[in-house]
Amino acid sequence: MLSKVYSAGLNGVEGFPVTVECSVTNRLEDFVLVGLPDAAVKEAKDRIKSAIDNSGYFFPDGEIILNLAPADRKKQGSSYDLSLLVGILASSGAVHADLGDSCFIGELSLSGEVRSVRGVLCMVLAARQAGLHHIYVPASNAAEASAVEGVSIYGVPSVRALIAHLNGKTTLSPTVFDRDRFLWQAEQIEA
Repeated sequence: MLSKVYSAGLNGVEGFPVTVECSVTNRLEDFVLVGLPDAAVKEAKDRIKSAIDNSGYFFPDGEIILNLAPADRKKQGSSYDLSLLVGILASSGAVHADLGDSCFIGELSLSGEVRSVRGVLCMVLAARQAGLHHIYVPASNAAEASAVEGVSIYGVPSVRALIAHLNGKTTLSPTVFDRDRFLWQAEQIEA
């Protein structure tokens, strides 16, 4: 089955939208990742498999092909983990939501927790510019990401919480921008 989800990447400080296409078929077991991924992106396979297993979901047997488009832009870092996982679970039938206007950004731990990433503000701006309205980021990045107007930011603590939300079993509330907290965090970074 074929699925399409969205993420965002960084080129320096410039964000750009990324389309993650995933195909899961009943062929010999294989995991193929294309679209100019660096070593950290290629290592996502093991993080994703462990996060799916430890979150109570089934990692599909068979051939999994993942394409990160545009194929001519280098993809760096672990921020694609969450989108790759959602693509795999959507292709295998574990996610039943319409993902057409959603963006997924975050690194996975082996236990299924969603870890913070750098550059989330730039990536969220790129997602908004691409017309995506529901942006899922690590819970620890949600306050920063909520500074972007015109989108709903959801802080994701774990794979289990995200999939339950996407399937309508529970609800993640959008993060409301707290200007004072944002300014305080910016001051701490400058100090």
